[in-house]
Amino acid sequence: MTGPAARRQAPPVHYPVARSRWLAGVLCAVALAGLAALLVWALWGAGQHAWWVVPACMGAWLAACLSAGRQWHAQPLGVLHWTGSHWDLQAGRQSLAQARLQVHLDLQQRMGVCLVAPQGARCWLWLESRTQPERWSALRRAVYSRAGVDSADTATPPTRPDEGP
Repeated sequence: MTGPAARRQAPPVHYPVARSRWLAGVLCAVALAGLAALLVWALWGAGQHAWWVVPACMGAWLAACLSAGRQWHAQPLGVLHWTGSHWDLQAGRQSLAQARLQVHLDLQQRMGVCLVAPQGARCWLWLESRTQPERWSALRRAVYSRAGVDSADTATPPTRPDEGP
């Protein structure tokens, strides 16, 4: 492949996937803020409600915290591969092949992404530069590159306004 299309395709890259300590910190901060708000409400504003409303709200808060913790703990541990045409995740039972990667949040040093397999399976990942800093730039290039001609996804990506038809 030569010309502009060859320049847009990133070379293959392998990047380790692990649980994000930063995401764990954000989840803990949100949980503590929610607990603080519930306590303030319970002490100063819940008097006009039935007796069971405060314990029910605390139970809902606890269930949300447990669910978030479980989701964080269930994050896959393995390796993410960009082949030049698709993404593969090798992470035990959560492995996906020939997937598309969708970026949902890009904070430059951290990215929240979703892998979507051809059969519809999804896997959410939180990628961080600290996992392997020397490969972070290569990963970002692969994430934002166009897939090769042999890609299973034949849809033409939209052109940028400064590119012409």
